[in-house]
Amino acid sequence: MTIRLRILIVTLIAAGLLSSALQAQHPSHEHDSSEVHEITLLLMPTMYPLDWTSPSSLYKSMLHIYMKTLGLKDNYLLGHVAVRLNSPLLEEPLYTAQSSKKWQERIDMVLKQRVGFGILGAALEGRVEPVEEIKHKVEVYKQRNKLAFITYRIQRGVMERILTFFKAYQDKMHNDLSPSDFYGGAFWPRYHYEGAGCSAFAFTMLDLGKLIPPEAEEWKVNVKIPMNIIGGKFNNGKKIKNRTIKRTTSWYAGNGSKNTDYVEYYVY
Repeated sequence: MTIRLRILIVTLIAAGLLSSALQAQHPSHEHDSSEVHEITLLLMPTMYPLDWTSPSSLYKSMLHIYMKTLGLKDNYLLGHVAVRLNSPLLEEPLYTAQSSKKWQERIDMVLKQRVGFGILGAALEGRVEPVEEIKHKVEVYKQRNKLAFITYRIQRGVMERILTFFKAYQDKMHNDLSPSDFYGGAFWPRYHYEGAGCSAFAFTMLDLGKLIPPEAEEWKVNVKIPMNIIGGKFNNGKKIKNRTIKRTTSWYAGNGSKNTDYVEYYVY
């Protein structure tokens, strides 16, 4: 997909703001300089760009992506971002990512409950993606020439904070669920008990090391979603028709009330 993140790689690639591999280094001065601690963001875009010009254009571009990639194996329909951690504090490099657990849940909300653009902020069942699954898809996207990455060399203390966060993120809470059991575009995992979307999960690790660059503001897509295209439990059980979305050719631009006439939404 506060900083509300859902689909970092989709917006970065679609806007042409990140099209090649980049590397930033921050040498350590606190510990043995021979130690190497690195965090790498592995960015896998949509096969075709999303168009955030309006709700209508976003809907049509999403439908185009779906139809064009319907038979494509090992595909992240909405794009994806995973993380690779490399450190002497680990027995081996760790690949991790947050993902939704069941695609059927998302399909039911869109096609049966007709939540419309409410899906952008919906809480879905989530999981920490298995290591081997990530490795496989990273290799597939590499072969497609669709993989980009950013590597940061960080201090030991930053890596320790990241690993502490990662453990807490998977720890069970009072209801026997962990934050990682929740996936959604309206989550920021540094908030107590909140889950994440894939990009929020990755950006949180950068945030722990104060690694989010100033130019990240230029990557942001910030829109006001008209309330009339948000349905389901987010808007009194209203069912949103596809044609209503297709006819909505601009984001909300009036002087109405937040959460009554529109909902603010922004992603990187």
